[in-house]
Amino acid sequence: MKNRNTDILFTVITVVKNRETDIVNNITSVSEQSISNNIEHLLIDGRSTDLTLRKIKCTPSNAQKKVITELDSGIYDALNKGFGLARGRYMAVLHSDDIFKDEKVLEDVYNTFTATGAEIVYTNVEVYDRQGLYKGQVKPAPRVNNKGYPTQIAHMGMFLSRKAAQNI
Repeated sequence: MKNRNTDILFTVITVVKNRETDIVNNITSVSEQSISNNIEHLLIDGRSTDLTLRKIKCTPSNAQKKVITELDSGIYDALNKGFGLARGRYMAVLHSDDIFKDEKVLEDVYNTFTATGAEIVYTNVEVYDRQGLYKGQVKPAPRVNNKGYPTQIAHMGMFLSRKAAQNI
């Protein structure tokens, strides 16, 4: 897993608008991944009017951080922009108020992709309130669509290969 600008393993897509209280933790969580030098972090900002953009620009990151600021038609429009711009072999969505559980999440997911040849890897998602109290888990529903891909998966627990992202 060498750091080559043309060989990004993961693109992490974060859609954000007016989340100045959360965005630094999000960026730090991506930056602290054990493979952060092979991560592109796309931050799709819907023209925040608070201090979100300043915090994005001032927060250092080991990942290759790219900020796109423009109006969009909502979260799904912004996510689609991110998928269209992504350069990684694999893609993840990490909402602006979310963080990865630990620094090995993307490394573990990468190892699962390579060991299994899967096109989609998904995990349970742990939910905590603003005070850090554990509230439970969101587990993927065992349903598939007509292309054989699972449905009803929490965005932040789903990791896609480029091929899967293009086919969904």
